[in-house]
Amino acid sequence: DVLSSPEGKERDVAKFSIGIPHQTDKYMVVDVGAGTADFSVHGLTLEGNIDVLSSPEGKERDVAKFSIGIPHQTDKYMVVDVGAGTADFSVHGLTLEGNIDVLSSPEGNLSGGFAVNKEFQSFMSKLVDDKGFSRYLSTGNQEDDVENTLHLRSIVYDEFEDEKKEFGQVYISKYVDQKPKSSEIYFNIKLSDTFYDCYEQSLKDGVKGLHDERVKLGRSRKIMIHYSKMEEFFDGPVLEILDILKNRLKQLNNDVHTIFLVGGFGGCQYMYYRVQQALNPRDFPNINIIIPKSPHLAVVQGAFKYRKTPGIINSRIVDATYGTQAMIKFNDKIHGGEYLKTTSCGERLCKYLFKPFVIEGEHINYNKVKRSKFCPVEPSQTSVHFPLFISKKKDLFYTRSPDGELKDGVEVLGTITVPSPNTEQGTDRDVYLTFDFSNTEIQVHAYDVTSNTERRAVIDCLSKRD
Repeated sequence: DVLSSPEGKERDVAKFSIGIPHQTDKYMVVDVGAGTADFSVHGLTLEGNIDVLSSPEGKERDVAKFSIGIPHQTDKYMVVDVGAGTADFSVHGLTLEGNIDVLSSPEGNLSGGFAVNKEFQSFMSKLVDDKGFSRYLSTGNQEDDVENTLHLRSIVYDEFEDEKKEFGQVYISKYVDQKPKSSEIYFNIKLSDTFYDCYEQSLKDGVKGLHDERVKLGRSRKIMIHYSKMEEFFDGPVLEILDILKNRLKQLNNDVHTIFLVGGFGGCQYMYYRVQQALNPRDFPNINIIIPKSPHLAVVQGAFKYRKTPGIINSRIVDATYGTQAMIKFNDKIHGGEYLKTTSCGERLCKYLFKPFVIEGEHINYNKVKRSKFCPVEPSQTSVHFPLFISKKKDLFYTRSPDGELKDGVEVLGTITVPSPNTEQGTDRDVYLTFDFSNTEIQVHAYDVTSNTERRAVIDCLSKRD
């Protein structure tokens, strides 16, 4: 029997629905996606429908600002790439679209990881009192000398390398955050049998003469190096890296707030610790030091991503001056008389003039293309030669001396030659030379209009030059 009719209030249902706002509430939706952060206010009706009480609004920059580990647009960041051979420093900026502006050309020195190996090699040479290991490497038997050279390289770049990596990777966890166990105090470097036999007495005398408990001869023909002695092998190369790093930060007026340590040597714990200690908050405030995941692969991964999506590098600073050689009408007020060349038609031209396409330090976008028009010098000329030059000079005027000797500081990268067989028009033939800066390699195109002929060349911008 139904003894009473139902009674109550509709709003109670909405009020007690777990996790659902009741009618008197408003709620905000904050939608942060890959490109924007949007904010809107909603209300919920008793029927379960939604009232949108405000139109979405937001800012694109918020996403970049709060992306974990990635600087926002107002930041510049430095990449310190320390591999086996070199230490390179460059400054980048991140656009709101997620692309990269390269704000400085890379610079650095030869203080890569192998510099530590060379410190150990020098120590061993002094220990056995044999500069250059001449007793071991110059026995008079060529086959033995070759074999001993390989053994020495194995000691320095295999046996020591393994211990060096172990030290670098566990430095903070084992030697800073906690006291090392007695079994972890020494690193053991295996010496080859031929090396040990050659220097057995010298090794014993050398270790004894050091009066340093941090260096011992162990069993199985091993030399034992205390972790604090191992640190000394790192010290010289690391100090050189830190000097450049601090100088670069000061030159940038401390406008860099994030440093990425990459490369096999740059991404180890020891390098992180030394950089952290060197950049004291008083002189270098608000700097974040980041080691990305797989730092030894960071540059390779970046190159792969750049190859797939060249536009990810929005712009960069050119590290040198690139151009070709040209002849123009001779001007007595500007050109030296020794550079005068008279053609078969009697035209007076200035030879060996440098025609720059880009100047060192110039800021160029990733899709920048520069083109210039040329023409043959002689009416009977059937091809046009474009020598390609690189120089660190910003004000280069002549590529060669009057007698044809290359000027100091100028290097010839190669020559691109395009056929121009249609001589009926004499010198009135257009030939275009184009420099395309869209990739890590500079693409160079020479195009002869009258014959519709093109030749191409590539300048590798990643190759290191002295």
